Amino acid sequence: MLSRCLAHGLESMWIATGKGTTFDFTWLVYDTNGILTSTTQDLNIDELRYAYLKAKIEFFKQVQTDVNNIVGYTTDALTVTNADKPYQNLAQTIENLEKELRQIFYTMIRYAYL
Repeated sequence: MLSRCLAHGLESMWIATGKGTTFDFTWLVYDTNGILTSTTQDLNIDELRYAYLKAKIEFFKQVQTDVNNIVGYTTDALTVTNADKPYQNLAQTIENLEKELRQIFYTMIRYAYL
């Protein structure tokens, strides 16, 4: 799942910066287990940060979806309720990450006039 989130972050960075038509999937390097290990492209620090934040947002959204699916459950032995309590602030975490993502993007002025 983390590998998929990182790939999503990198792809989103290329799209958000207006370079989507130049993106090539061969730039993403995977190991034999299908785990993303690196990219062949040199990225600036703000591009890396954007991709990282986008990957974190994707990860937390996936966790949020999973938690929503298991809020409470019952087995033959026990009943579990309020299973979502540890994740109450997940929406706020995602919102804060999206705010930071926007701030990073706004500093990437070189992509403003493509």
